[in-house]
Amino acid sequence: EADDLKDRERLLLQTGETMERIDRTSTALDGLKTNLETLNAGSVRILGEIKSCTDQKALLEKDIDTLETQVSLLSRIRDLEDERKHLEDGQSCPLCGATEHPYAKGNVPVLNEAEAELEKKKIEFKEISHALSRLESGRVQTAAEIQYTEKELAEKQETLDADEKQCADALLRLRI
Repeated sequence: EADDLKDRERLLLQTGETMERIDRTSTALDGLKTNLETLNAGSVRILGEIKSCTDQKALLEKDIDTLETQVSLLSRIRDLEDERKHLEDGQSCPLCGATEHPYAKGNVPVLNEAEAELEKKKIEFKEISHALSRLESGRVQTAAEIQYTEKELAEKQETLDADEKQCADALLRLRI
């Protein structure tokens, strides 16, 4: 009878320890679930920012192409300065045959404004590209954190299930 009481006491102590572990594991699980929700929300936010940056990058690429074409054309017009000196209103152009010459009287297009706008767009493009790289890196890091948290969550859940089973078995053996 004394041995039965000692076994019962030992089983009660083990069950108490198991219940404390269950409480700690449950608290840890709650923290992990909250952390996982935060990580998933962060992942969704990052994906939205990546889409926005990708769209901005595409628009900037189009703007840069357009401005490069414009700068090239303006540069060609400016480079024809020598030919422009020979143009006279009313006389046909030796290059194209037109009788009206929009650039005959020193009306040369300003290249500096187009070049400045092109440079500005290139700087914006570079900044967006860097931001996109940082976001992609953040997305990869967040995905790794989510994977690690999910793994840890599964391990804690297995531990909790095992402890709960052990506790239930002990309580059954104790007839409690």
